[in-house]
Amino acid sequence: MELGGNDPMIVMKDANIEAAAYFAVGSSLENTGQMCTSTERIYVDEAIAEEFENRVVQIASEFRAGAWNESNVQIGPVINKNSTAKL
Repeated sequence: MELGGNDPMIVMKDANIEAAAYFAVGSSLENTGQMCTSTERIYVDEAIAEEFENRVVQIASEFRAGAWNESNVQIGPVINKNSTAKL
């Protein structure tokens, strides 16, 4: 049981693996992981663990890092020059 932890994800054996894998990657990397609801731990039923892990690795490997305004970029810094100047 997940008691008192924060930002867990639980994937049961009857889950839609494709949807769960996309959510796992997206919720872990959204805003470069700099938000309080980013998935931190994923508990997966042993019956589907290998298939789920393989799909997560494949999806994550397709994500690209770069500036927010570049095409085909899913991961980038949250802060920009204007925000940095305010520090």
